Order: sequence, then structure tokens, then C-alpha cells
Amino acid sequence: MSLKILHLFNFFFFFISFFINGLCNSYIHFPNKFSIPIPPSFDPNFHGRAFILVSGMKHPPTFRAGLSLEPIPNNLYSCSLSVFLGPLKVWSSDHFSPFSPSTTCVLDLTSNGVLQVHDGFGLVGWQTSTFSQQVQRLLLEKTGNLVLKDENNCTIWQSFDYPTDTMLRGQQLNAPFSLTSLNYSFEVLQDMLRISLNWRGQRYSYWELEPKRNISFARLGSIGLKLFDRNSTKVALIKGSFHSGKEPNKLLVLNKDGNLGLYYYSAETGELQASYQSSNNNTCQLPLPCGNYGICTSSNSCSCVAFVFI
Repeated sequence: MSLKILHLFNFFFFFISFFINGLCNSYIHFPNKFSIPIPPSFDPNFHGRAFILVSGMKHPPTFRAGLSLEPIPNNLYSCSLSVFLGPLKVWSSDHFSPFSPSTTCVLDLTSNGVLQVHDGFGLVGWQTSTFSQQVQRLLLEKTGNLVLKDENNCTIWQSFDYPTDTMLRGQQLNAPFSLTSLNYSFEVLQDMLRISLNWRGQRYSYWELEPKRNISFARLGSIGLKLFDRNSTKVALIKGSFHSGKEPNKLLVLNKDGNLGLYYYSAETGELQASYQSSNNNTCQLPLPCGNYGICTSSNSCSCVAFVFI
């Protein structure tokens, strides 16, 4: 959790987050409701977390889920339901469309079985399509999957079906699907994998992989991303390198710079470490590595264009 305490309100908000986090479980029954106030003045360094669910993992890092407030352009805060692995956000309801309430951020587990984020005055920013489906509880599984269950313990909705920029260990998705981050996309198509820069209506591919057989689905396992055909035969693998302790890979992330990476948790450093990167640690292999006007040099560093006026 990143939380900078600059004034009394921030301290009050931190207390709310800590209190809820201390009471949270791996599931919550319907109906239920949680809300947190929006800071009265905008602070670009403010990040608020109100955790209400925690997975039952024995070893760190732990998955947690709850309301999240983050600063966005135009001096606004984005309010969302999010899942975190340690400090890293791995899924969020506002990934494709930020929601900015004016005074209150509300997570509502409604009596009609809908999970929604709204402003407390009727404006809904995000919700599930689970109306009248006898939803009984919201569950955070050990895999980081956020799930709605009915009275028969059947899954009605799950966050694993709605990928953002991250794929978690154990997550399986049918082709075609994509991970997106800012202007970048990692696409798993039936005939190929590719990473692209999407700019002004055009797609510029800068990394591709074409298996010999068509892809039916993909699954992230402990050694990497496995691609299978319709007969469940493996056709390709994006594999992480061997590392100290041989900890299993936990997630695949399309980073904000367009670099695709596999990450594992290092008990030595207490942080997520990369076991694979599509750029092979070469900054110049990425599109726009130095912004719109910089130049990536032979030393793998950025340099500004020198203008000469005559």
C-alpha cells in the first residue's frame, strides 16, 4: 500500500484502511456495502486503499482486494474495486474506463446479486451483469481470482474472465484475448502472439511468435505461459529463466513501457523479480523507449535531439 500522510484527512483515511484490513476475510456475504470518502482537496501523491478481502495464502506476498483511490489527470481521483498482490495491482474494475465520484466511493454488494461501484447518489461507474442470479457471496481465491458464488457454490462471475494488463498463475483464457497497458497490447490470437503499439488508429507490431499449430487457449503456469491447441496439446511456451531458489512464476505483466514480463516472488529481496522480459533488458528494442522526441543510443540509453538554429 502506498499512502502518503500529508494532513489530518489522510491520517483518518489511513485509519479506515488499516481497520478494514484488520477485519477482512476471504469472502463477504450479500447484501453488503462499503464506502470511503474522497479527499476534499486534490493531492497528486495520495493513494488510498481500503482492503476488505484477503486470500488464505500461507506465504507472502498475499492477494488482497478492496476499494482503491488513485490520482488521475484533471485533478480527479479514480475509484475502483481492485485486486493487489503485495503492493502491485493485478486487476481493477477501472482499467478501461476510470470512474471519478465527487464525494464518496462506494462498493455495493446489492440484494439483487449485482456487484457495483458507485458514488452513493445513483451514478454507477462499474457493475457485474449478475442481476437476479442468486449470488450469495464475494470470494477472493488463493489464485487472486475474484469470484461471485451462488447458494450452490457455483461461479456466477469471476475477474479471471476479464483480463487487464496482468495474467496470474493458474489463469486460463481462450484465444483470442489480449492484455492492454496504456497504448500497448499483448494479443494471443489463434495463429500468433504479438505485442503492438496502438497509436492514432494504427497498430505497429514489434514482437511476434507464430506456433506451428493454431492456439485454442493459454494458461499461465509455474514455469511460464503455455499455449495449447484444441486437443489440449502444448504448441508453444514463453518460459522464464532459472533463478535462485527456483520460485514459481506468479504473473505475466504487460508493463506501461510495452515490455512483457514474467515475474516471481523472491524471498531474499521481498520483491517481485523478472524471470523473462520480451525486450531482453534492451531498452532500444521497445517502441518509444525515450518518449516522442528522444533517441535511444547504441549504449542503450536515451539522448535528446539537438536542434541547431541558423
